[in-house]
Order: sequence, then C-alpha cells, then structure tokens
Amino acid sequence: MRFARKPKNMVKLRKAQKRLHRIAFKIYQDLVKQLGPIPMEYMKEFDVLYRVLTQKRDDTNKVYSVHEPEVLCISKGKEHKPYEFGNKSSFAYTRGSGIIVGAMAVVGNAYDGHT
Repeated sequence: MRFARKPKNMVKLRKAQKRLHRIAFKIYQDLVKQLGPIPMEYMKEFDVLYRVLTQKRDDTNKVYSVHEPEVLCISKGKEHKPYEFGNKSSFAYTRGSGIIVGAMAVVGNAYDGHT
C-alpha cells in the first residue's frame, strides 16, 4: 500500500497487519498439528517461523530475516540512516599496499571501539 504510513491510514494498516498475522499463525498451527512430531531436519525452520510469529516489538533477539536468522540490527547513530541489518566484521590490512592480512567476524553487536 503506497500511503500506508500516512496518519489517516494507520488504522487500516494495523487492521490488515493483524489479519495477516492471524492467518499466518493459523497456517503454522495447522501445519504443526498435521505433521505431528516435527521431523528433525525441519526443526530449525519451524523454530525460526515460531519466533517470527510470536516476537513483540520490545523483545530481544528478534528475527529480522527468515532466510538469514543470525542477522542483527546494528545502530549506526546517523540521522539519515539510523539502522543497518547484517553482521559486523573486522579486517586488518597493511598500511602501504593495502593487502588484507587478517579478517574476523564479530559475534553479537559489539561496540566499534572494542573491535
């Protein structure tokens, strides 16, 4: 919906979002009920779907991407782009030639000064 975030359309937006959430949760419940015990190879996917359907706005460890559940929300502190989604990584390179001599993936959302 193009003008969904306009103040006069917020009621319609919330109503549509609640309806979509209700439908998705019912489909999830029906699928779990029909499968019985969930096979182990699909347990991770079902866990991610359940976390997406039950998370609240103020929860920690939210799922921001169904396809990449380990993605984090990184606060940038910029006015034009306050948040970024992904993972942090750190690179060490030589001063003169710029050759990368080391790389490290940072677990969690660590402060930039500590990495």
